[in-house]
Amino acid sequence: MSTTMNKPDNKAQSGKAEKEYPICNVVYDLIAMIHKKSQALEVYKKYEKDTGEHQDLRDTLKEACESDRKIIGELVEQLRCALNKEKEGCSEKNESQEACSKK
Repeated sequence: MSTTMNKPDNKAQSGKAEKEYPICNVVYDLIAMIHKKSQALEVYKKYEKDTGEHQDLRDTLKEACESDRKIIGELVEQLRCALNKEKEGCSEKNESQEACSKK
C-alpha cells in the first residue's frame, strides 16, 4: 500500500505535486524519533564517562538514559501499531488496532 508523505522536507514541496512514498507520515516520524532517542543514549554514555567525580551529573545522565529507554519502548510499540494499521488499511477496525489506539 502506498500513501502520500511529505517528509522529510514538506516546505520544499509546497505548491508542488506530492511524491508517493511507501510509508505514511506517522510511521516516518516514529522511526525518526526512535533513531534520535537512540542516538541520545549513545551521547549519554559518552558524557557519563566524562563526569569524573560529579555524581549529581552522572545521576542526571542515568535518569535521562532510563527515561529515554522507556520512551523508546513506547515509540516502538506505537510504531508496531502504526505498521499494523498501514498493513491492514486505516479504515478497517480490528481488535489489535483498537488495543493500540487505547494506549
